[in-house]
Amino acid sequence: MCSRRNIKRFTCPKTGNYAIFFFPVISRPRTRQKKRSYIFQDSDSDEEEEENGQEEEGSENEMESNESGEEEEQEEEGSDEEEGSEDEEPNSSICRSIVEKIMKYQYSEFFRDPVNENDVPDYYEVIANPICLNDIIQRIDESNDNDVIEQMMEDVRLLLDNALEYNGAESFVAKEGERMKQSFVKYCRERICSPVHHRRLKRLFSS
Repeated sequence: MCSRRNIKRFTCPKTGNYAIFFFPVISRPRTRQKKRSYIFQDSDSDEEEEENGQEEEGSENEMESNESGEEEEQEEEGSDEEEGSEDEEPNSSICRSIVEKIMKYQYSEFFRDPVNENDVPDYYEVIANPICLNDIIQRIDESNDNDVIEQMMEDVRLLLDNALEYNGAESFVAKEGERMKQSFVKYCRERICSPVHHRRLKRLFSS
C-alpha cells in the first residue's frame, strides 16, 4: 500500500476529469554524523603531559647533577687547600736548613762560632756588631716566621761585612767568605719562592 506521499491527483479544469499518478519514492540512505575522535585528543594531551613530565625530570636531574658537581668541586678545592697547607714548609724551617747546609762546608770554618777574644784581642774593638752562623740559627728560631727570611739575609750580609772590615778584601778569610756567599745565594734562590725576597737578595749580595 502506497502512502500519500507516493500518490499525485491531477484534475482537468475543462472536463472535470481527474487522473491519479503513482510516483516511486527513492529513499536516500541516512548519512551518519561523524563522531569526533576525542580519543586522539586525549592521547595527544597524554603525550604532551608525558613529554612535559620527562622534561621536568630531565631538568631536575640536570640541577641535581650540577649541584653534585659543584659540591665535588668545592670538596676538591677544600682538599687541595688542606694538602697545600699541610705541605707548606715554615719560613723558619727553610732558613734554618739553608744556614745548616752552608755550615757543613769547609769554607764556613771561620764563620761558625764567635771569634775567640784570646786569639784575636782587638776584634771586638774593631767590630761593633759581631755575629756568627750559630748566632744566626738562634735568631731564626727566636724570630717571627713572617720576617725571618729578610732577617737571615741581613745577618749573613753583616757576617760577610765584618770579615771584610777586619781582615781586608785580599785576605784568605774574606775569600772564604766570598765562596760562602755564592753558596748562600744559590740555596736561597732554590728554596725561597717569593719575588720580593729574591729582589732583596739581589740588592744585598750583588756586589
